[in-house]
Amino acid sequence: ILGYDYTITEAVSLTSVSPTKHLSPDDADPILEAKVNDSDKTAEIWVAIKPPGLDLGEPPPGVSEQRELAVPRLDFDSQPETGTFWLYDFDKGGFSGFNAPGRYEILYFVKDAESGGVSVLKMSFVYRNVNAGDEPPQSFDLLAPENGSTQSTALFLDWQDSSDPEDQIVSYTVEISTDPSFTQPQFVIEAIDGSGVMIDDLVGLSDLTSYFWRVIALDPNGNRTFSSQTGSFQTNNTNGWGNYNVLTEIVRNRNDPSTWPPGSCIEIQPYIGKVYNHYYSAMVPLGTYSVDSEAPQFSQEHDDVEVIEESPTTVLQLPEPDPGAASGTVQNSGTSSPIRGATVRLEVISGILSGTEFVACSSDDGGFHVPDLFGAVDYEITIEKNFYTPYQSTFSLAAGENKNLGTLQIGFDDVDADGLPDSFEQAIVDGDPEDQIEDIWDVSGDDDFDGDGTTNGAECDASTDPTSPESFLRITAISEEGNGDVTITWASESGVYYDIYYTDDLDAWFNADGPIAASETGNTSWTDDGSGASPPPQEAGKRFYRVQVY
Repeated sequence: ILGYDYTITEAVSLTSVSPTKHLSPDDADPILEAKVNDSDKTAEIWVAIKPPGLDLGEPPPGVSEQRELAVPRLDFDSQPETGTFWLYDFDKGGFSGFNAPGRYEILYFVKDAESGGVSVLKMSFVYRNVNAGDEPPQSFDLLAPENGSTQSTALFLDWQDSSDPEDQIVSYTVEISTDPSFTQPQFVIEAIDGSGVMIDDLVGLSDLTSYFWRVIALDPNGNRTFSSQTGSFQTNNTNGWGNYNVLTEIVRNRNDPSTWPPGSCIEIQPYIGKVYNHYYSAMVPLGTYSVDSEAPQFSQEHDDVEVIEESPTTVLQLPEPDPGAASGTVQNSGTSSPIRGATVRLEVISGILSGTEFVACSSDDGGFHVPDLFGAVDYEITIEKNFYTPYQSTFSLAAGENKNLGTLQIGFDDVDADGLPDSFEQAIVDGDPEDQIEDIWDVSGDDDFDGDGTTNGAECDASTDPTSPESFLRITAISEEGNGDVTITWASESGVYYDIYYTDDLDAWFNADGPIAASETGNTSWTDDGSGASPPPQEAGKRFYRVQVY
């Protein structure tokens, strides 16, 4: 269990662990060492190894939590002497050694044999650099406190941001020592995200003591650059501690606040600088701060906040993801031919926009493209066409992503392989028990079963009733508006798309609009206002219209 609160026992505890180790490409895996205060009371001693790239996120603000982590657990191998344990076999516990480049967090635990309690964990790091040509971070200076100044045992250390030649994320280690050579620093604070850190009573500086301090910038592979200077200060708590409080910055995806923007970078000025994370929380001096966040394909956010003595300050920023798009091709699963006129429905199924729908229609080649989708959310896609079995699946759309969903197939039963759905043909078989049509093999798409002037195949395309002479695609009304616009109305069927054509001389026909989705009323209307037909109807003198299935 790794969490944000731990069970503290008075029995066995860790007294020291291996310092951070830096491995070159050819170095063997290290030996990890842990020491305890009482080996006779040690029931179990182990490490959990957090590999490079594993993001644990942040705990909910104001909530203490414990979490089970899917990280390797490795028990120590031997006890070379009383109170000392070694781990040198790393091919166990789901771990295969420090082979991948990057920073490994080593979390040490010991369990008491009598109480069963687990001591406060200790942590160290192992860096593996597999790229001999990898350059270390750039040089940087210390900023505060002033060299040789007097400070309380609670103080804020500040330095310049360093940058990496390969644009990798830089973290920092602070060393504090009474010895200017830093042979054995009394205090080492590692894995600092920003260019500043609060030294408080948990660190445990001694009063009336002279200290030296320096900062090490590290890239993810452990390449190091030391600060250009070594700083110094004396501690004196005569005047009490300075004024500090907690500043917390949280970055969340505006469309789905349960997630955060990948690649988030927080910048807090003054003191902290850039933090390559979506969460930061630390003690800082009281005062005014500029808080900015950015992430690829998300809007930049900015707030000016005041850190006051009375209560902690929390900043929640909700950057907006760039819109995305989705495309694909609808295909007949039986013939692999493209399907025109299928309804493509995309519904948001995550975040605050859940339930929002986007609808498109597949074109001649079966293709569809849905632009201006909400980014950084999940979708359910449904593809429907009358007589076909619907297709349904889910996908995630990143911020600004133009996602190709590939070829998506729908189909229908067609036992007699004549291109007509069996269910449509069965309606004709059942339409007149006294006729000579006994099964679906007797149904032809070229026939006109109900005698309404529309073939069975055309009725299938239009989703009209092939057994009713009153059911066929037809214009039911044409009306002229007061401004001269013309509105046409036709008998329509749900799930069908239509094209509108016009001509002024019955010679050449032109497409005016489409595809137009059928209304749910059984009648669909379209108005010729001159935007799709030229010239406008008021200038045409006479005009003829035709509606056909898209």
